[in-house]
Amino acid sequence: MESTKTPSTDELAAWYRAAEPRFRALADNVAATINSLLKEQGVAYLTVSARVKTLESLLEKFSRKRYDSFEDLTDFLGVRVIVYLDSEIPVVCRLLEKAFHAHPELGVDKSEELAVDQIGYRSVHYICDLGLKRLELPELAQYKGLKFEIQIRTVLQHAWAEIEHDRSYKFSGDLPQAIRRRLNLLAGTLELVDREFSTLAKDLDEHAKQKTTEEPLAINDAEELNPEIVGRFLESMPFGKSIDPDKRGSSLVSAFDELVNFGVSSVGDLRKLLSPEFLLNINQTAPGTKVGIVRRAMMFNDIDKYLAMSYKRSFGGLSKATQEILRKKYGDEKINDVLKVIRESRKINSEP
Repeated sequence: MESTKTPSTDELAAWYRAAEPRFRALADNVAATINSLLKEQGVAYLTVSARVKTLESLLEKFSRKRYDSFEDLTDFLGVRVIVYLDSEIPVVCRLLEKAFHAHPELGVDKSEELAVDQIGYRSVHYICDLGLKRLELPELAQYKGLKFEIQIRTVLQHAWAEIEHDRSYKFSGDLPQAIRRRLNLLAGTLELVDREFSTLAKDLDEHAKQKTTEEPLAINDAEELNPEIVGRFLESMPFGKSIDPDKRGSSLVSAFDELVNFGVSSVGDLRKLLSPEFLLNINQTAPGTKVGIVRRAMMFNDIDKYLAMSYKRSFGGLSKATQEILRKKYGDEKINDVLKVIRESRKINSEP
């Protein structure tokens, strides 16, 4: 709707009733897509949540902001991604920029808005739409022209924002100097803690890598598995080509849960899973990442069991290399049926 004046309350209410169902469906789609992307890339995160504004909130915003048209409203649908580490934010940003069509002229990095002598709310805000490629899919065509906001922040940034905004503690205006100083000290401390968490996590990763290099894996079949042992065991296996590095250090966690659900709990179980037949087949292609190897091994062992016990809808398709291995064992008809099951469970394709 184009207009030269702010829409009336009746016009806003009518627009809301017509638009809300589509935006709510889009919210579920976007949140599910982001969840899938973060899991596949091994990004450690707390939550991905999505909300559509209430009618009351819409009326209040139009009254306060004096929008001229509905097209000016870019945050009717808001998605919030909360990560643990400040260093994960650029990773999430790159994933979102690839997955959606961002409008940089409308987005903002709140931390860049702060002057060198200012401390306060920090968060990255994107304004996006699904992008032409996704909108070509018949089931997504209804979302053409719909924009949404994505906020990316750390747990500590989220805590600050909740206290400052959602609980109506206004950290602005005419405050006594002593209170203002305490607020600045607190905000600065939170920012330093955020940075230190990221630095500490990086140092721990480097320590783990050094430990892996210095200490050979003690191959004990009775030893209980954990993500680190799975990773080190895979590194000791005779793959024909080198394993691709995982996107993030924590990416084996989700695959480890799938292993446990599949019934693989010890080094001996993992050794049996990585059978000579499987190794022969995977060595005819690039092994891929550790996550990919683990998932291929389970599907190669018993694909029906994997779908029933381990598959958690964290990806929506199979790579060409994975399909090649599985088609040799199960045949085209079986794998085509499996692909249908996977794609129906995850409408947005995010291949492992």
